[in-house]
Amino acid sequence: MAKRVKGEGSWSYPKDGGVRLKIMYDGKAKYFYGQSEDVCLEKKRNFEALRKKGIDPEDGVTVEKYVSNWMKSVKAKKLKKRSYDRLESSIVTWVIPCLGDYKFNKLDSMTIQIDLIDRMQEAGRSLSSIKKAKDALNGAYTYALRTRAVDYNPVDAVELPSPDNFEVKEIEYFNKEERKRFMDTATSFCLTGRQRYTIGWFMVLMLQTGLRIGEALAIRHCDINLDKRIIYIDSTIVSIKNRNAKEGDLKWLLIDQPLPKGNRSRYVHLNDMAIRAIWELNQTFSYDPQGYLIHNEDGQFYTFGQVDATFKKILNRAELKKCGVHSLRHSTAVALLEAKIPIETISDILGHSDISITYRVYAKVIEELKAEAMNIINNVI
Repeated sequence: MAKRVKGEGSWSYPKDGGVRLKIMYDGKAKYFYGQSEDVCLEKKRNFEALRKKGIDPEDGVTVEKYVSNWMKSVKAKKLKKRSYDRLESSIVTWVIPCLGDYKFNKLDSMTIQIDLIDRMQEAGRSLSSIKKAKDALNGAYTYALRTRAVDYNPVDAVELPSPDNFEVKEIEYFNKEERKRFMDTATSFCLTGRQRYTIGWFMVLMLQTGLRIGEALAIRHCDINLDKRIIYIDSTIVSIKNRNAKEGDLKWLLIDQPLPKGNRSRYVHLNDMAIRAIWELNQTFSYDPQGYLIHNEDGQFYTFGQVDATFKKILNRAELKKCGVHSLRHSTAVALLEAKIPIETISDILGHSDISITYRVYAKVIEELKAEAMNIINNVI
């Protein structure tokens, strides 16, 4: 039995079971029901916590008010800055505009299905974006259920659209001839004998290792062991919202942070070309054991914009199709698939948290290679 506190209210025990606690607020009675006194007291504490924050639970707090409060009071303390930015984006862009005016404790599954999920699909949003919005709302209701602010979670019954309803976005990558052309151009020299691109060999390193751009930018000299021919990858450069920005300040900042949960820390083995790329970069950039492999004059890491600008220049000179820097990573994966490297090994090299991600991203390439394999069988049987 819960410890009684003077002035905490009056208790009663209905014949049909359970416990009821009566408290007076502003001259009005408020009843808390539960299977035990502890449950009633917990509901009372949660009720009063909301009142302290200016939320009147009796008025039926809206989805906008509850979710915003949950996001700022609970998630902001637990999530990495980049993860919080993504959560906020889903909530501010979709959850609040679609469901914000509904009463949080009255919202039902069908309303969520129609006003959020279906609406996002009709707007042409990706399945990934829809899932993020659903997960954000589910997080708020899971917390509310745990703190007994609601009796059930309406998101549990909400269904995501079938993947078949979405057009599969094809990955962009370079074939064998294009990969060679890219590397030759990236490592070329000007007529003066100077290397044409300061970070050209950095591009080669990315192509030879399959690293994500954030992971490659975060490489420090202490992460590299040339004797063992490995790089340890455990951090990444990410873009976060500048929440203290004043007029004229940058709205987004870059920070170095540990890898997110979905990206595994790992050792990446270095081939001869990758070893040479590191050697060449060491001739270009000053060496500091704790410093970044490539860096600006102030010692800070290169930005995504700087890398992207050089990448585009290389594409233009090499007369290659326009694509993003991430195409280098896809090109590595495709080259490994074409070389008949086991998919499990490729997934490990890329740092995917689950092999299913590797299958999903490179499904079309894998099917094309299967077709080629069957043609070979046709010629030998």
